[in-house]
Amino acid sequence: NALLNQSEDKMFDVPIGVDGSIPMIGKEYVLRFLLPNFYFHLTTAYDLLRMSGVPLGKRDYMGVEWITSKKDTYGTNLCLL
Repeated sequence: NALLNQSEDKMFDVPIGVDGSIPMIGKEYVLRFLLPNFYFHLTTAYDLLRMSGVPLGKRDYMGVEWITSKKDTYGTNLCLL
């Protein structure tokens, strides 16, 4: 955790294309580059599998454990489905 906290304000050169790069601090890299790319590829794989007939649903995408086990501060089960 300490290593991650130190990287929040550290400057990185993010490679773009064959010979380009964009300078970003760690927090900006995670929020504006890494997470959007991760979710784009996750959603694309999910869509391609669904289009190919794989029986996937929202619970497969979100994770059953998260949906069925979370409780709010009053002890009430949180269920999104």
